[in-house]
Amino acid sequence: MFRGRIALVQPPLAVGESYHLAEPVGLLIVGAALRAAGFGDVRLLDLALEFAEGSLPPGADLIETSARRLAHVEADSYGFSVQCVDLPLVLPIARRLKALLPDTRVILGGHQASLLGSELVKRFDFIDEVVQGSGESYVGVPQDHWIEPAYDLAPDFSRYARVSRLPTGLVEVGRGCPYNCSYCSIPAALGRRMRHKPVEHIVREVRLLRERGCTHVHFVHDTLTLNRDFVSSLLTALEAHCGGITWSGMTRADLVDADLLKAMARSGCQGILIGLDSVDDLSLSLIDKRAHRYPSLIDLVTWHDDADIAPTFYFLVDLPGDTRESTERSLRHAALASVIDPGCCRIQGLRVVPGTRMAARRELDLTMDTASPYAQWLVATVGTSGEPWDLIARHPDLFSTYYKAAGPLDHPTASALTWQGTKLFESFPMTLAALAERRGILELFEALGRRAPGRTLARRVESETADFLESHFAEHAPDLVDVVRFEYWLRAGKGTLRSRVSPTAVRDAVLNRRPLTPALFGAQRLYRHRTQEGGDNGNG
Repeated sequence: MFRGRIALVQPPLAVGESYHLAEPVGLLIVGAALRAAGFGDVRLLDLALEFAEGSLPPGADLIETSARRLAHVEADSYGFSVQCVDLPLVLPIARRLKALLPDTRVILGGHQASLLGSELVKRFDFIDEVVQGSGESYVGVPQDHWIEPAYDLAPDFSRYARVSRLPTGLVEVGRGCPYNCSYCSIPAALGRRMRHKPVEHIVREVRLLRERGCTHVHFVHDTLTLNRDFVSSLLTALEAHCGGITWSGMTRADLVDADLLKAMARSGCQGILIGLDSVDDLSLSLIDKRAHRYPSLIDLVTWHDDADIAPTFYFLVDLPGDTRESTERSLRHAALASVIDPGCCRIQGLRVVPGTRMAARRELDLTMDTASPYAQWLVATVGTSGEPWDLIARHPDLFSTYYKAAGPLDHPTASALTWQGTKLFESFPMTLAALAERRGILELFEALGRRAPGRTLARRVESETADFLESHFAEHAPDLVDVVRFEYWLRAGKGTLRSRVSPTAVRDAVLNRRPLTPALFGAQRLYRHRTQEGGDNGNG
């Protein structure tokens, strides 16, 4: 149990460009609960923010610097928030902190602590206790009692805004998930019983964030729209009481429709994250995804487009037990969706999270993957060697997130897909959709994988990628060279181009479920970029 002066710690980590840095709402809730339980001296140390601001240096010295930064406040108890990605950092920092302050209590909580539990205490003697479940329950607050985050513990919101791609406040709106996807940690960590925060509490937190200078919030819940009565009440309240605030959330593909999305947009929704995972029945069965009521992906994209909400559809590729044919089918649908909304599809590899049902499968063939996005975040934080990496190597069961499970693709191809796939679907959607129609999309990523490691490809500028595509298609699909050139010109945003490529006809073919290739070319015309505000990208 906590005692005396308490420091709640958000660990440092260099996250990717697609992520925002936000106030650690989980720790702010725990801080409020500790105060309610009678602890008067509670503070928050957000090392992630300090790292992003540059006051904590990246590299080999980060562990020692972070530990001394924590020891400087001389708390009696330190509570670390732990996720699977930052556990390799938390453990060395906690070990060094315990050496500096032998009498202090080191307590781990958060998502990954709930999944691993007492195993962390057994293996690491500098950990005094691990909290499983909610921190509020641990200090005596009833499980179904929602407590308001102690925002006064957090640094000023403007500090987060200065270092974030999109300044965002987090508002937890519910816990638990009734689904049981084998890779997902939510059922294991939070349970399968759904619990929604009362709408009036959510509205109050949104308004408090607005007072702090926040204009965009993300509602934390993986299936935001599961309960229609709840979401209807929430949307009505947001319209009435939260003007000037935009928001984003996450849900499933089978939990939205055209009318609901329009209502969400009226309340300020700008973006929705959807874990589609796959459109193939075999792939979905491998992860126990109950998705029998999925609408078509083209319908989903169209609904979001009509509502003026930006969707992000997450695809999982190279699943253990999957086939090339299943992967091809999902990639083809991702390409078609990208024709309608370039940038709506993100391609990811499977992350095997410790404590999930996926991680418990004995047949998994795991290999450490130092080229994965998570691994590259760790490299950017502490470098390529040292205690974090030693821990990952010695305890693969605790750090399986940093390992790759073998799937149907060879490693270079899978790496090219996960590092370059999202970018290619956004930049060259017509090219990839036409290629997928010919069942040649995996061959393209095989060629990319042979060219360079995935993370190296990701650093290439778009002109280099276009040059490679032209070279590849000149040999394998010559008619697509003109499509590559057109899409590159479209993205470049300048000059004129004479081309037979007909993007309007291609879009129409996709929307009407007709073959795409016959619609690629029409009469040659002159395209030019319009410079006036509100103009489209080309005209005849």
